[in-house]
Amino acid sequence: MQVPMHRDSEIRIPFADKIVHFSMFFILAFLWLRSGQYHFTRLQNYHYILLFFGCIVFGGIMEFIQGIVPSHRESDILDWCADVAGSAAGLLIGDKNYLPFIFRHQIRKAA
Repeated sequence: MQVPMHRDSEIRIPFADKIVHFSMFFILAFLWLRSGQYHFTRLQNYHYILLFFGCIVFGGIMEFIQGIVPSHRESDILDWCADVAGSAAGLLIGDKNYLPFIFRHQIRKAA
């Protein structure tokens, strides 16, 4: 016999949704950057700006859509702030010139 789960018995982690937003945008920015580093010989400053701007706009659009579509999800400016922070951290960690001890190998483009 299974005991039904009640909402009061759930484990609640403070700011869990912010941690998820940060993590997802960290991964998004990190992978976008690493993809750019693979496909281009050297990334210019405007590449980093475009990647960061793309992540910020994507996060803002997602929060806007959550606010206008009727669902159980809510639009929250703090979620967008977590998106921005995760994007910035992903770009900083993903930049092999910024933290070379993480990326000891060089990605070589096939000739």
